[in-house]
Amino acid sequence: MEALGENLETLPRVPLAESHVAALHNIGSECSYAAGEVVVEAGDPMDRFVYVLEGEIEVVDPWSRERLMDSSLGPTQFMGEIGFLNAGANILPMRAAKPTRTLEVPRLAMLELMARVPELSDHVIRVFSARRRRQFELNNSAVKLIGADQDAAVQKVEQFLSRNRIPFQSLDLDGSDSASIAACALAENRPGVILGKDRVLDDPTPRKVAQYLHLDLDVCRETLYDVLIVGGGPAGVAAAVYAGSEGLCALAIEDTAIGGQAGTSSRIENYMGFPTGISGADLVYRGQIQAMKFGTRFAMPRTVEALVRRDDGSFCARLDDGDEVCAKSVLVATGVQYRRLPIDRLEELEGAGVFYAATDMEARFCRNTEAVVIGGGNSAGQAAMYLSRTAKHVHVVVRGDSLAASMSNYLTRRLEADPGITIHYNTQVTA
Repeated sequence: MEALGENLETLPRVPLAESHVAALHNIGSECSYAAGEVVVEAGDPMDRFVYVLEGEIEVVDPWSRERLMDSSLGPTQFMGEIGFLNAGANILPMRAAKPTRTLEVPRLAMLELMARVPELSDHVIRVFSARRRRQFELNNSAVKLIGADQDAAVQKVEQFLSRNRIPFQSLDLDGSDSASIAACALAENRPGVILGKDRVLDDPTPRKVAQYLHLDLDVCRETLYDVLIVGGGPAGVAAAVYAGSEGLCALAIEDTAIGGQAGTSSRIENYMGFPTGISGADLVYRGQIQAMKFGTRFAMPRTVEALVRRDDGSFCARLDDGDEVCAKSVLVATGVQYRRLPIDRLEELEGAGVFYAATDMEARFCRNTEAVVIGGGNSAGQAAMYLSRTAKHVHVVVRGDSLAASMSNYLTRRLEADPGITIHYNTQVTA
């Protein structure tokens, strides 16, 4: 199945072309760092492109402040990952391992250069994407979650980070390793969210973490956007790509996670161009990267609560907390909100056994259990197939007497042939 970014371990190391380095010299300036000096701290904005001329830059463990990886950045290599495109924050600290000299270019100037030189843009984005994939797979991050399986608030933060492909560490309250013990002691042995080395979030929410990661943009600055896109599902992200590619100043606002409902699908196989399948989150994330390359910005998790047309014909959207952002045009791509089951006390069980997605996080909570998937659409079918890898058994509950009208034939046949899945027709959940 197609995955997010290339594998950093097998990605060939190719230096930037001499002409590209010369272009960086024209718009950047040289900086020097002594051995042990911090180049960026976790949480600092990605406001500059850093190219190494001499020396070595290493990744630092935000907790122990020791070197985190065997590999480091040397001459002809550059710092950064895909969050650079959206003016995000650095997820890990980095420092000079020896006397180091760098060439540093302001972020906006670098983006303008990448827009003019597609070969440079392609090279940088390939490396940035591969690094984000590696960070996500290794859970390398200054963000630590404790007790997500026991606390709904922490679980919401984990869902936000996971669905937006943001690296984080999830620790068990009962963990016996040194990292878990130290983190639990800092959080006073309660579920919580830790940012950096010693900042414990009070009343953790996705938005508080997003502010730390610079994902909740300063949308209230005096900018009149050409287009405001409300909704970050496939339609909203596609609009973000097309608006940016036409040179429009665009902002996309999403209240949960880029990908929308499609982002909760563990595998999509009937989408053109991906013969081996792709997860919904990866599919839409590729579109997000493409849009950011063209200059479109994304803000999340934010909600548009009202829309007013001004006398000059432009629109002002009022966001949660009273913030306001204005644009010449507005594209509403909010999709749908699915009905919840009419069951008493359902909300009490949401996040504590009742979930609305089938990603790595939900699969972890379903390990060695009897899992029930309610619904007969393609997303339900893919969820059942995905959860069957970890659950003891998966039950699919369908109101009708057939899946023919709601599920693709190839998927129906897989469910019927899987001994770990049982389909219950003409069945509804009542309690």
